[in-house]
Amino acid sequence: MNVMLLFAGGDPGLTVYAPDSAGKMQQMKRWGDWTAGLAKRGILVSGLPFTEGGMVVSRDGIAEFHKGARDFSGYAILEVPTVQEAAEIARTAPHIVFGGTTQVRPCVGVPR
Repeated sequence: MNVMLLFAGGDPGLTVYAPDSAGKMQQMKRWGDWTAGLAKRGILVSGLPFTEGGMVVSRDGIAEFHKGARDFSGYAILEVPTVQEAAEIARTAPHIVFGGTTQVRPCVGVPR
């Protein structure tokens, strides 16, 4: 089963989230090591951090995306047997210790 993890930041006041800080570089290395571990286990389908900006599309048109205080910072799609296993994996994500959260969402296959 494919399960999407949607990562939402941590405490933005921490130096680990300061742009161009040594703490941010260390945190990015933690993420790289964490995702490499998932890939080595053969369960990482895809995953990337989000950049600043973007667009919001609705029936009323297209508008600039404005990041909120606790917005998603990235995603991962895992191939795991259960949602519970994905949730246990999500507990080990590097941002959790800094107050971050992760939504764990099962994906539905679409017939082709």
